Amino acid sequence: MDVNLYLISTVKTPKPSDGIIGFVIEIPTSGEPATKSQFYRVNSTKNQSQIMILNIALSHLKKTRFRFSIYADFEYLESTFLQGWIEEWEKNGWKNAKNEPVANAAMWQETLILLNGNEILFDHETKDKYRNWMLSEMKRMEEKK
Repeated sequence: MDVNLYLISTVKTPKPSDGIIGFVIEIPTSGEPATKSQFYRVNSTKNQSQIMILNIALSHLKKTRFRFSIYADFEYLESTFLQGWIEEWEKNGWKNAKNEPVANAAMWQETLILLNGNEILFDHETKDKYRNWMLSEMKRMEEKK
C-alpha cells in the first residue's frame, strides 16, 4: 500500500528556535483518500524539526508494509536517506565519517524503528496539494499564540 506523507516546518535555523511543525498523512482508498493531520509548537533546530515531524507522522501508522512518498522540502532528511548516511551511521555504531557521534542519533534510531523496513521515496518536485492549507493552519496557530 502507498502512503503519502506531507511534512512542513517553520523552523529554519541551525540553532534552537520556536516554530511549528505539521503533517498530513494521506492513504488512498476506493473513494476519497483518508487523511489525518496534526500541528505542533516546537523549540528545536531545523534538522531536529525535520526528524521530529517525520517520526510523529510515522508513529500514527500501524506497523504494516507501506511504501512512503514524502512530500517536503527537507534537504537534510532527504540526503540522509538517499545518500545512505543512516545505514552507514547504524553500521558504524552511530558515528559519522569523522568518527564522531551522529547528531540526533536517538531520533534517527527511532526513525528506523518506526519505518519498520518500509521503503521511502522523496518528492519535492511535485506540487504539494496540501501545502497552502498547511501554511494557513500554521498561520492560524501563530495568531493564537
